[in-house]
Amino acid sequence: MHKIVLVVVTLTFLAILFGACGTDVPTNSRPPLSRAELAEIAVRPLTIAPGDSSVVTIRVLGGVLDTLMVTYEVDRGRIEGSGGRAVYRADSTEGVAWITVTLTGNQGSVTNGQATVNVFKEEPIMSVGVQALQASSVVGKCLLFSAVPSETLFFLRALIENPVGQTFEILGSPTLPAGAHQPVPLQEAGQCYTLQSGTWNFQFTLQRVNEQGSFVFNVAHIQP
Repeated sequence: MHKIVLVVVTLTFLAILFGACGTDVPTNSRPPLSRAELAEIAVRPLTIAPGDSSVVTIRVLGGVLDTLMVTYEVDRGRIEGSGGRAVYRADSTEGVAWITVTLTGNQGSVTNGQATVNVFKEEPIMSVGVQALQASSVVGKCLLFSAVPSETLFFLRALIENPVGQTFEILGSPTLPAGAHQPVPLQEAGQCYTLQSGTWNFQFTLQRVNEQGSFVFNVAHIQP
């Protein structure tokens, strides 16, 4: 079992991450890029009700955003915008929507990435967001996960199991609470998880601020 130790330094979960074995793909020692690549697809808020909207912003490496053609697509609902910012608008159905962002360079180079937004009538105690992005050190894409609590609570531990049975443990803080709707990264900076298609299982150990004792909350993510 691999471990990441997560030390929370502010109530908004800006974090310093320690440990080197929590994920299996390094992304922070990149060679010079020959084309622009997506470094982040941020969706805020991560979980919305049917009919509500989220803002999508992107960050790129190896290129200037103003010189790239950026297109957005979704598999449910609709998305409006161009360039570095768009707005996703959910329809009336519940579920997980995938947003695909495609970059096209002036030399015809194309790269893309995906991110999720959760659409639920009742927001769960903990939501998981996923980004599937290109990693320069591997062929294909890798996954970045974040967890977002619906209320302020203590994030004590997360156990992640990938579709091939590998497990990864993330340890949180028993003294500083995670703020409601503030994303908690589930990998250390510069790391990601090898993309494996199938079911990813997340088991969170949590504690409410004004209660004694912890409880477990489980989430499953289906990766295409």
